[in-house]
Amino acid sequence: MLLRESLNPDDVFFDIGANSGYFSCLALLCEVKGVVAFEPDPNTCAVLAQQQQLNNWSRANLRIESLGLSGRVETQAFIRASDSGESGFGSWPYRQAVGQVEVDVQILDYFCQQANMLPTVLKIDVEGWEYPVLRGAEQTLRGGSVRLVVFESECDAKGQILDPRISQLLGNCGFAIRHVPRPSGVIKSTENYQAYSGS
Repeated sequence: MLLRESLNPDDVFFDIGANSGYFSCLALLCEVKGVVAFEPDPNTCAVLAQQQQLNNWSRANLRIESLGLSGRVETQAFIRASDSGESGFGSWPYRQAVGQVEVDVQILDYFCQQANMLPTVLKIDVEGWEYPVLRGAEQTLRGGSVRLVVFESECDAKGQILDPRISQLLGNCGFAIRHVPRPSGVIKSTENYQAYSGS
């Protein structure tokens, strides 16, 4: 609901941890200028490519990048989970690992420079890998193009983000953070947040 109400035709939407493309599809249905979907798992990326084909979206509408994002450029083990939505990098206590695959990992700042493209809205759903993604996006976040970051993070029983580095980095880049409560009001071990530019 937050994204549907926030996205507009001038937006360039970066879907980080796109999985099979639910939020990429949502953004395109909101008629944004363009979407870049980052999904490291080649199997899941193939499903995302089928979404593109079924909806007849061109590469100008939806650009699929089969790579992960982090704080440095490297090849890294991507842990596959029994539920693809819980797959990701590093250790994640809510993941039931069933395998892994080596994938390419990029820095968002470097990607933006190479692609000559700047996002206005970021969605980050990376199962505990939020800080490395944000660390690699710091220059982009400071650049003034990004007005909204919607992300999932592990939290305490009151809904406070557990990793203080996330709040500090976003704050240093000029963003204020708000918890996005569930309609039920229940607070779970991971919650959604919005970081919006104070400018």
